[in-house]
This record gives sequence, structure tokens and C-alpha cells, in this order.
Amino acid sequence: MRSAHLVQPAHGGALAGIPKDFELVVPGARKLGRIRDLLEDGPSTAYDVMTRLWLRGGQDLDLGATRLAMTETVAYLRHLAAAGLVTWDDNGTGVRRWRAVDRDAAEKSTTDKGLT
Repeated sequence: MRSAHLVQPAHGGALAGIPKDFELVVPGARKLGRIRDLLEDGPSTAYDVMTRLWLRGGQDLDLGATRLAMTETVAYLRHLAAAGLVTWDDNGTGVRRWRAVDRDAAEKSTTDKGLT
């Protein structure tokens, strides 16, 4: 029997009974992989990740779009951290610098948490 969990989407009410191994094929899934890849280049702030993810070709975002992109980026980083794929440290400065977790350690962590 497949286990289920609660999904809380950004819009609308919570969805209960979603199979634990259900995967949504959405652009967000690609962004999760891209963020993980960006962090393998070295530690970065959430702002640095956001600019590398969203600002390609020298384009600028207006204030509203920047806020949305930053919010989405932080949500992705927190999701990856909960899955054991990234971590952060502020070195006492209060500024979080995110980094990728070693792939072998990340694989063990996601298996231990039932995320694979």
C-alpha cells in the first residue's frame, strides 16, 4: 500500500491523500535541479541564486517580479534543505550562504527520510 501525505499548494486549500511517490512534472522541478547545480559551483546567498536563476541575458526585473522571484527561490532552497540536498551556514553574520550537500550524503539522507 502506498503511503500518502498532505500537500499545501501556493494557491487554494490543502490536498490530502496524495501518494508519497507522486511527482508533479512542472517547471519548478527543473528549477530545483538547476538550483542544486548552481550550488555545486560553491556557496551562494539566496539573492545570488535568484539572480543566476532568473536574470539571464542582462535583463532586469521590476520590484514586484524581483520579490516574487526571491520568494520562489527561498522556497526552493528550503525544500531542497528539507530533502537534505542543500544546507546553509551564516558564519555568525546573519547572511545565509547555501551550499550543495555531497551527492552521496544527500542520497542517503533522502532515502532515510523516505523521499526516494
